[in-house]
Amino acid sequence: MSHPASQRTGPRKIVQVPAGPPLGERRMRAGLHGVLEGSEAGPDRWCLWIRSDSGNRVPLVWPAGFSARLDPLEVLNARGETFAHAGEHLFLGGGFLPADPEDPCSLGRDQAFYVQQEKPERAKSLREHIEAAQERGGKVPPR
Repeated sequence: MSHPASQRTGPRKIVQVPAGPPLGERRMRAGLHGVLEGSEAGPDRWCLWIRSDSGNRVPLVWPAGFSARLDPLEVLNARGETFAHAGEHLFLGGGFLPADPEDPCSLGRDQAFYVQQEKPERAKSLREHIEAAQERGGKVPPR
């Protein structure tokens, strides 16, 4: 996904994303699968969500210190390293917590998925996710 205002030479623009508690502060074991997408919510703020196979959009809240970089849109972890790219099929670990439905990044919902995973798992389907886990010795990460 590209943003016309940030198309320029030089460093790519870094923008804020909805952020919650630091990574590892909460022990949530839910999983979420879909395609990472996002859109602009203001001059320096972007909303990110997971779109499920059925087309449902689930708003995401990232660990403290996470941000996004534009052109192409990607999520950065607290160390500034690439966590994920828009358009990727991901399995994210975390859980649902209350959100402000008035915040444009909540997509009108009263809950958002709080990501609590250091690295995303890239898989296009539940089957691919399970097969990858079996190759790792049977340990299935949260889905």
